[in-house]
Order: sequence, then structure tokens, then C-alpha cells
Amino acid sequence: MKRVLIVDDSRTIEARLAKAIQNRFECEVILADSRKICLERLNKFKHFDIALLDLNLPDAPNGEVVDLVMKFNIPIIVLTGNENSIDKKILQQKGIIDYVIKDRSYAIEQATNLAYRYIHNKNHKALIVDDSKTFAFKLENICKRYNLQTVVANSGEEALGIIKKDQDIDIVFVDYIMNGMNGLDFTTEIRKEYKQDEISIIALSGAADKEVIPSFLKYGANDFLSKDFSEEELVARMGTQLNNLELFNEVKDRANKDFMTGLFNRRYLFENGIDMYKKAKKDKNNFCAAILDIDKFKNINDTYGHDIGDVAIKELSKLMQKQIGDDTLISRIGGEEFCILFNNVDKDTVKKRLESLREYIHTNVITVNKIHFSYTISIGLTSSFGKDFDDMIKTADLALYDAKQNGRNQIVIK
Repeated sequence: MKRVLIVDDSRTIEARLAKAIQNRFECEVILADSRKICLERLNKFKHFDIALLDLNLPDAPNGEVVDLVMKFNIPIIVLTGNENSIDKKILQQKGIIDYVIKDRSYAIEQATNLAYRYIHNKNHKALIVDDSKTFAFKLENICKRYNLQTVVANSGEEALGIIKKDQDIDIVFVDYIMNGMNGLDFTTEIRKEYKQDEISIIALSGAADKEVIPSFLKYGANDFLSKDFSEEELVARMGTQLNNLELFNEVKDRANKDFMTGLFNRRYLFENGIDMYKKAKKDKNNFCAAILDIDKFKNINDTYGHDIGDVAIKELSKLMQKQIGDDTLISRIGGEEFCILFNNVDKDTVKKRLESLREYIHTNVITVNKIHFSYTISIGLTSSFGKDFDDMIKTADLALYDAKQNGRNQIVIK
């Protein structure tokens, strides 16, 4: 779990900030109201992912707590009463992430957003595309200081090669004027493969090239930044783009996932399963589809109630994710019924995995509020492609029907 240190002599600010941060993301918050207590916390806990520090404490009135925390190599956000009390150049030289003016109504939210953004930037990768090695180096240092994974390319052609190999690129900074492919052409090529909610592009240009801003935006750039930017502007725009990407991904996730189990839903199965099916058929790879459900599920609901029925579904979902393997697509397609697609796994291995799952569930006893219950599952499996993906799923469903008719708690293969 992430750990956040908050040092402020105002108990009100400490409490509000701690609550806001814990509401925003899962973490452990450690509080201190003086330099002395801060040192005790540092020695006790050793590791912190980020620290939010009041610049003026009773026993450290001139920012001494910042120098103290820096010795422990902890990223720092400075909290200060007013803008006049800080020297921005000194803060940048020390490598401070950013500062927050506490007397502003937005202060708690701003500090929380900065802490969240820094910690979660580690999950994102930036690509810098610029044929000026000096400028690229400057931008790379800023990105790294804000905890982004960073890759540099000195031409559009090189950058396209990187993106083709590295599927983890989230945000691209691209210069307009470069030798070879210019920034507009590069942006056009990227947008042939990736939408604006998949890779964010921030275009860069010198003061003389500002007339290209509309063109960049029309070609698919998400934002535009003059190369004489201030670091604060860069960080703000970068943060906005990463927040937007995360929001888009969250919306997609909600659209594609089953709310109860967190597994993919029926819509996602048929949208993506068809592509998996076509590729496997074209490449002549092994491809299996299994349909399974909980035997006599209605009896569980009637005997123990729908809440216990939900527990049974969630338990099965967890066990499938744990035991089936990563080379699968698991989805809940309705009620207590699930579908598993096995890509490039031979049928014997698939059968062994499913049999292991069936046996484990057969012996598994679930306990909820002193209620003990168990259940079994039936499974229909096929490796026959049929005429199309729908036909393959129907074949697996028919195999499931036969498993039910033959006594349940078994696998039938067609």
C-alpha cells in the first residue's frame, strides 16, 4: 500500500487533507505537526511514496523540514501560507514536485490531485519526439521528476517504431519542425492506429510556428504547448491529459465489465471474441470455448436468499480468475452463466484446467454469516470452429446442456 506523509501544524488542514487523499486513492496516511515529530515518523516508517510539507512550522520556520525530508529521498509537495513566502527557483533546484497555497479554497483538492497524479504517473509512459537532443533532455528530466516512465526519439520515424513495439505509451510530446517527418505528419500516422482516448498527443512548436496550432488540433493532437513553456504549465497540461486518459479508461472499463464480478461482460465477449476467433482460425491456432454455470443455482437463492446467491457467483468468478490462467478471456454472460475463451492452448490442457476447477469447486465450502454451503458446476467445451464465432458458442452451449442432462457436475466436449 502507498504511504503518504503530511506535515502541518494545523490539525484542521491535516485532517481535511488526509481525508481527501484517502478518499481519492488507497493509501496509508501518516501525520506530523512539527519537524521533531516528522523526524520520528521518518525513522519509524522508513519509506514514503510522497510527502506534503508545511513550509513554516513552529520549530522549522524557514522550510527546514523540506531539507530534512529530502535527505530521505522522498518526493515533496510544499504547502505554504502565501505565494510571497516561496522562491520558485529554489524549489525547482531542490527538485520539489510543486507547491500549494493553503489559503485558497481549492488548496485541499489541488494538493490531493498533485499527490494522486505523482503516485499514479508511475503507471504511465511518455514518449518525447524531438530532434533537438538538448530540448528532449530537458523535457525528459521534467517527466522523470514527475514520476513518468520516459522514452526519447530523435525523429518521427524512430518514434513510430517505438510505438509499434511498445504498447504502453500513453502520452506523446512531439515537435513540429524536425528533420524528416514533421510533427503534423507524425500525428497523422498515429491517428491512423490510435484514437485520442488511447494515446494523448501534445504538440510542441517555437513562437514563430503558432499558426500551426489549428492544424495540429485538426490532425488529432489533444493539446498544444509553446516550447517556451513554464514548467508549471507543462505539468498542468500533462496532468490534464493523463487524467482524461484514466477517465476514458474507467468509462470503457465500466462499459466492458460486469459490475458484480469485475469480469468482462457479454458485450465485450462478442466484440472481442470474434477478433480472437478470426485470428486463431486464420493462423490455424488452437482455440477453445467453454460455457459453464452453477448447478441448481435456483435452490441456492430459494434456500439462502439472493445475497448468498451473489456470493456464490462472486466466489466462482474469483476461482476462475485464479485457476484458469492468463491466456484466457473470462466473461459473465448472464445470471450464473460464464464463458471462457482459451487462445492458443491445446484442448487437453484446457480440459485439465477445467477439470481441476470443477473438482475444486465440488469440494469447496463457502461460509457466510454462519451459513455453510457448497455447489457444483457443469461445463460445455468445444474446439470446433464451426462456421463462425456464434456457431462455436452455440456448440459449447449445447455441450453444457448435455452435461446438465447427464447428471451435472461434469464436462462435456463437442
